[in-house]
Formats: sequence, structure tokens, C-alpha cells
Amino acid sequence: MFRVLLICLFLTSGYAGADSTSLQESMTPLPKLTILTEDYGPFNYLDTGELKGFSSELVRMILTDLGSDISQHDMQVMPWARAYQIALVRPNTLIYTITHTEQRDMLFRWVGPLLSTRVVIVAKKDKGLRGKSFEELQQHPVGAIRDDVGEQLLVEQGFPLERIVSNSNPLYMVEMLNKDRIDALAHGEIASNWYLLKSGQSLDDFEVVYTLKESHQYLAFNRNTSKALVDLVQEAFMRIKLSPRYEALMAKYPAISHRFSSSRQRSAAEAIAVQR
Repeated sequence: MFRVLLICLFLTSGYAGADSTSLQESMTPLPKLTILTEDYGPFNYLDTGELKGFSSELVRMILTDLGSDISQHDMQVMPWARAYQIALVRPNTLIYTITHTEQRDMLFRWVGPLLSTRVVIVAKKDKGLRGKSFEELQQHPVGAIRDDVGEQLLVEQGFPLERIVSNSNPLYMVEMLNKDRIDALAHGEIASNWYLLKSGQSLDDFEVVYTLKESHQYLAFNRNTSKALVDLVQEAFMRIKLSPRYEALMAKYPAISHRFSSSRQRSAAEAIAVQR
């Protein structure tokens, strides 16, 4: 059903047909792009010097389909705060993986959505923070990645600035959480689980205590990038998303495929319960 709906949207919104072909021909070769990302597994991360991850593979697939000879050497990995600031001011800059929010909406041109996501506050179970209100959580030091959506949402929703502990390194913040130097961490749910596992922790010892926002992950271009180029990338993305290649890519990353298979199982169980 979901795939049928996507196909209908794809066909009726003008993403298919002769216009798409003529647009691609008019922009061949593609202009030189600055491509920026961070260490944010399982979406984008370095493994023995090689850039991997769901979104990194997806970006390469999209640009290769558009005739680009892109390699991983054209994709720069840096702290998120630096990448974000560059993407705000430099035309023809692509940044990923980025969570869409109302605050960011007019700052970029968006390609996606890639996946649904939750930005959450996670804590050790023995902290006993589950069930506490947002106001009660404000009595605790909460970590965040500098300029990340978790930090932005804490500030937007009125979390006291003196209670927010920020750093540009996700693994460092997870270490702070493990050593009880902060009581909780505001970050994407999938990425939080990734870094906890990477640091040798058991997910059974942690829990989501508050959901800051449910949103979607995207690729984003600097606002001054040509709309025609962004439309071309969006079309190429949609062709991949509607093909078996997309599900095959998701299946390569258990942290992602498990999350969405679990969601589908919960939805099916809820539907059965309603029927009863």
C-alpha cells in the first residue's frame, strides 16, 4: 500500500516523464558540489578511513545515477557544527544526514524524506527519569551535540541553557552519559543506539525518557543552490526510493531495518487489536 501511494505521488507530481529527461540533459555535467557530512552512524560514519553508512551510500547512488563520477574523496567528514555553518553560506553545498524542523525549513532546499526519525532524550534506566515531565527533566544536566537538532530542540522548547552540556563529538557525549557526568542525552534515537553499542554498552541499560520531536531525515542543499539542480536530485532520489534498491540498502543496516520492522509489527498488532 505504501509503495503504491508513493508511485501515485511520484507520477502525479511531475517527477516522471520527458521533463525529467530534458532537465537532466540541460545540467550535464552536474556542477561541482561541496558535499559535507559528519560521523553520525549508521547514516554516515568513518570505518578505517572509509566513509560508509546508509545516507553516504544513497548520496553516491543518486549522483552516480545522474552521471557524476563522485568518489568518497569528494565527501568531507567534519564536526556537525562546522558542516552546518558552511552549508548555510556556501552555494552548491549538500549536507547530510539532516533532520527537518520548522526552524530549519527556510534555511535549506530539501531532498527526501529519507526515513522517519525520533529525536529523543535517552538516559540510564537506573536514573529513574522515565515518566518525568519536560519541566522535571530540566532539573538534570542533559547532553547534546553542538548545533545538532537535539540541542536546537532543547533550546526551542525552553530547556535552561545552563543545564545543556554540548560537544561536537557524539562518542564523547555517550562517554559522558556512561560515566554519569550527564544524566541524559538529547539526540536521534537510531544514532543514540548506534553510539551506545559502539561504545560497548548494552541497550538494555538505557531507555527513552522523552520524545522531543518526530520528524524525517533529509539531504539538504544550501538555499542559494539552483532549484533546477535540487529538483533533479529529488527526482533521482524518488526513482531509487520506489525501487527494490532502497529496501536492499536499508537491509544492510540492522539499526535502521530493525527500527522500521518493529514499527510495522506494532502497527499490525494495533490494527488487529482495534478489529477485535
